[in-house]
Amino acid sequence: MYREFYSFKRFYEYNKRFWYDSVINSRKEKYPSLLDEKLKVLKSNYEHLKERYKQETGGNAIYASKETKGFKEWKFELQEVEKTEKRDAYAENEEDWKELIKKNLYKITQLKINEKVKINKIIQKEHLSVDDQRKLVSMLSKLSTNEFVVLLGKRVSKAIPEEKQTFVNNKMDNKKVQAEHDIEDLNQTTYFPTVSRQQEYQKGVQSFVSNNQKNKKGDKISILKRKIREIDWEEVSNDWVVDKIINKFTKMTKSIKLNPYKDCDKDSNPLYMHKVWLEKLFNGLGLSDRKIGEICGISHWTIGDWRKRHKIETRKAKGYYITKQGYKMILMPLNYRHSQRKTTSSGKQWILEHRLVMENFLKQNPHLEASKKYLIEGRYLKSGTEVHHRNLDRLDNRIENLWLYPTKKAHSLTQESLDQCFSALIKLKQVTFNNGEYKYDDSIDYRNGYDEREIGEITKPLEFRLPFENIDEIKDEIIKWDWGEISDKWTVYKYRGGDKQSKKSYIEYKLNPYKDCDKDSNPLYMHKGWLERVVTNKRFNLTDSRFSKLCGISIGTVQHWKQRTHKISTKYTKMGAPKYVDPDGYIVIKVPDTYKNPFVKIMKDQRIPYNIILEHRYLAERNFAKSSNLELKNKFLRDGRYLQPEYHVHHINLDILDNRIENLWITDEHSKIHSSLRLLVKKLLDSGFLKFDNGRYYLKRSYGNYL
Repeated sequence: MYREFYSFKRFYEYNKRFWYDSVINSRKEKYPSLLDEKLKVLKSNYEHLKERYKQETGGNAIYASKETKGFKEWKFELQEVEKTEKRDAYAENEEDWKELIKKNLYKITQLKINEKVKINKIIQKEHLSVDDQRKLVSMLSKLSTNEFVVLLGKRVSKAIPEEKQTFVNNKMDNKKVQAEHDIEDLNQTTYFPTVSRQQEYQKGVQSFVSNNQKNKKGDKISILKRKIREIDWEEVSNDWVVDKIINKFTKMTKSIKLNPYKDCDKDSNPLYMHKVWLEKLFNGLGLSDRKIGEICGISHWTIGDWRKRHKIETRKAKGYYITKQGYKMILMPLNYRHSQRKTTSSGKQWILEHRLVMENFLKQNPHLEASKKYLIEGRYLKSGTEVHHRNLDRLDNRIENLWLYPTKKAHSLTQESLDQCFSALIKLKQVTFNNGEYKYDDSIDYRNGYDEREIGEITKPLEFRLPFENIDEIKDEIIKWDWGEISDKWTVYKYRGGDKQSKKSYIEYKLNPYKDCDKDSNPLYMHKGWLERVVTNKRFNLTDSRFSKLCGISIGTVQHWKQRTHKISTKYTKMGAPKYVDPDGYIVIKVPDTYKNPFVKIMKDQRIPYNIILEHRYLAERNFAKSSNLELKNKFLRDGRYLQPEYHVHHINLDILDNRIENLWITDEHSKIHSSLRLLVKKLLDSGFLKFDNGRYYLKRSYGNYL
């Protein structure tokens, strides 16, 4: 059976290659002149590359009728440099592609309205995920070339394949286009059918989207370079002189003095040749070969080659490595077989060290309830459970520092209790905030300055409460008004059936506006003046449901008297409360249509669409717009008015309902602020201000009690 399969496979590969060669030979006969010209250009370019390589490096490009390894790496690096130069030059001269799409999206006629709305939502995001890129490519690839030019202007030349541009712009005849396809086929090295033009066009759009994402990638590389420069390299090493090989054949070397406080560069400052520098980045900072290659502007193969020369072992070769999140992963032996974990190609399994420590502890204590509940076969810790570090040091994997939670939800409650303790310590000024960083002030002890009652009052979190949220408050306010200004007549008639011209068909009500509205004894909602004044008061936020509670009637009765009988406009009541708390706990406010912030969220699923924005972002934005500091104003605000979405507004005391201006801080390094807080947990636990007990954190109110 296997022999038959392999013989068929060889037969298929041979015939496929024979068919491809026959097609190419037939095309050679049709277009000999074009092929000869193309081949001459390719040969001259290749010879020029070989001469240039010999002049720059002094080595041979060809050895034993094959390209040398150095020549291949040199060609690859040359291509990367050319790509980056083109991309940088292109990014300087052209507008932002998202802005171009926003301007010209509704000029396109080949896309439906719902597709345009989807594109608009995607381009409003700060970073595009793989799914977003795929959706954007699939929708833009439906456009013709002319529509694509309308959408993106001159940038279309970078996105559309060259053969499609020549076909559209120059309107070449079919023979010439076919000849160009044949020449492109000759340049291919694989024996597979060529892709269709539609697929190439889609690839062009994909490259257009991904190239713009690379610009954001460059920002991350620049941040990494800055962090590397800030390291104290004098403590790491004193000798920064390396020998660089000039000629591989004669092995001539040249001494170069490196500067670790400058960026790595292939020609002027090749820091990757220094063992200590490379080992610090690879093992100390946990950077991959590819990431170090991007920092130095060379290929990851070169970095891997130098790492092997310096005999720097890979993290996985040692049997452990540190993840990007800072956890330690351990390679387990072959006899470790966890049924809920994946195995590697070698048949082994990786496991987080803190989970392994908890697993071994439970195995050694089978009498515990946790061992019976959360161990599989009495040996392996169940997946879905969470192991927490008490002092938040992810490399401190002592069993005394670990706590097991049954679910992720239970683990998240621990973080909430810790945030509450931090908020209290910041309000008590035991933890201070300065220039985007939290610090522990060991010079004071808040327990000496406050008693337990005062600490409770200071640390009490704010509660969100709207004015006139309670219906009884509205009733008390309405009674206080001067109703003599509205009307002198407070008698109304209600139809009860029969002849409409007869007085006996109506019930007479003498209303008292200085008493509460009541369905039977005092139906004030029948009086137009009273109803209009109460409903149009925006402070009360009287929606139909709230008004029905005010007078003790149904929502249908409210709508009947308000819309049909008295014909009172109710646009302002349909919007509901001017502010509310969203599911994440932040205060959201409704803004009018005149507020033209492009980053505002539009609630289109409502009966009457309205715009909303987070209150703390709105207040920080309005305060910054009044600032006289033009440098910061231009950095954070777009058009000097609207806060850009990539910047976060941080609550200094961690109370997300406290939106005072002095409690807000605008930053683009929000995670760095919270990481500075996590570093303080160990100190606070050691000093006794914090206590971890039964899966929660507690704040020490006095010298004996915890909150």
